Amino acid sequence: MIEEFEELLKIDNCMEDFFKKYNGQKIILFGAGFSSINLIKKLSEQNIPISAICDNNEKKYGKYLNGVKIISLNKAKELYPNGIYIISSHNYFWEIHKNLLENIPKEQVCNIDFECAHYFYGYTFKKFFSDNIKKFEQVYNLFDDLYSKKLFLQVLKSHFSGERQEFDKSFTGKEDWYLFNTLLKPTKESTYIDCGAYDGDTILLFNKAAENGFNKIFALEPDPTIQENLIKTIHENSVQNVEVKKVGAYNKKDTVYFEQSGVYSNILENNPNSSKNNLIEIHVDAIDNIIENHKIDIIKMDIEGAEYFALKGSKNTIKKYSPKLAICLYHNYEDFLRIPLMIKELNKNYKFYLRHQSFGCTDTILFAIEDKKE
Repeated sequence: MIEEFEELLKIDNCMEDFFKKYNGQKIILFGAGFSSINLIKKLSEQNIPISAICDNNEKKYGKYLNGVKIISLNKAKELYPNGIYIISSHNYFWEIHKNLLENIPKEQVCNIDFECAHYFYGYTFKKFFSDNIKKFEQVYNLFDDLYSKKLFLQVLKSHFSGERQEFDKSFTGKEDWYLFNTLLKPTKESTYIDCGAYDGDTILLFNKAAENGFNKIFALEPDPTIQENLIKTIHENSVQNVEVKKVGAYNKKDTVYFEQSGVYSNILENNPNSSKNNLIEIHVDAIDNIIENHKIDIIKMDIEGAEYFALKGSKNTIKKYSPKLAICLYHNYEDFLRIPLMIKELNKNYKFYLRHQSFGCTDTILFAIEDKKE
């Protein structure tokens, strides 16, 4: 076993510890934004009630979020003098943490950023790791550079511990998102498939990096609420040679369910709860069917957990053209294994690299580039 893996297995998860040690203290959330809704749900699943929500925005005071009243910090200190404060803002976590420490005893300020477990908890991932440790060693050895190998270990450590500080250490920067300026640099002959084109943000990055032009972009976006913004972005920025396809990448042609939740949306093949008002049907298809015999040079996938299936639907394309790949791994813990191992099986000449482009559990991206043999 790789020595560092043995050390990973010794790590305890801060969130699991919090749930085990909770003994009925009053819980106050700080931050009445989008993240607080997810956090209320997480704590509810652990039978931990929320007494109040604090926020710096005075206009929110007296209102309710998921049945919990929003109040000022001073009011919370008065009502719950021994309460435990949990930060429910991921983007402003450290700023709020500093502010709370200036106003509340240290032992009442929770150091955990629960948004770092949006997709899966560390102890769930750790068990999966322990059960499949040999395959994790295979993936570790696939990475071509020491930087990616060390980052892989750091990302694993982050998930196992759940500590925001560890995720901060994993962050590799946003200056070259999807590495279009380096490893995935387009040429004037490049044809690019953007799977999960969203509002066109990644297309703009690709277009900017293509100083000498490119051949064509296929923009795949199945969410009808986003498609209009995607087309608007393309037109307003005069991006040429883009074909928008209102379909999602998958392993077959089908209609599946799509749970709309912003950046946390996901594809569901079976309808788990028809009463959900954010559930819609979308059309999906295999890339091998969609591209219509076009030579493909670059594929990016950020498709809310469907990456593995979309790659299965791209097998012929990958085998035939060996495109450069940028594939998100963070939606399912199984993807840390099954995606790189499947890509390697499809093309033995691929070299693998890793980046983690967030301060939380999102945006762990696998890059695969064929090693051209002379």
